[in-house]
Amino acid sequence: MAIGVLCSAGQNILLPRPGFCLYNTIAASRSIEARLYNLVAERNWEADIEHMESLIDDNTAAILINNPSNPCGSNFSKSHLRAILAV
Repeated sequence: MAIGVLCSAGQNILLPRPGFCLYNTIAASRSIEARLYNLVAERNWEADIEHMESLIDDNTAAILINNPSNPCGSNFSKSHLRAILAV
């Protein structure tokens, strides 16, 4: 429901990769482009901030942030979450 509230047809949303494929399906069903930002295994599955920033444009409506505890077994640190918020 949040994707439908935050995004309109023709906009895009940033989603984590790896992530739950249901988010892509929901976005596509509402004509919202899903753009996948990378999570880096070697950094305890932190988001690749530079890659995330490169995907943002004037049509970006939202960024989905999901601690990748399942299936990856990690949680974002407070400092990493602050770095994402700075984006």
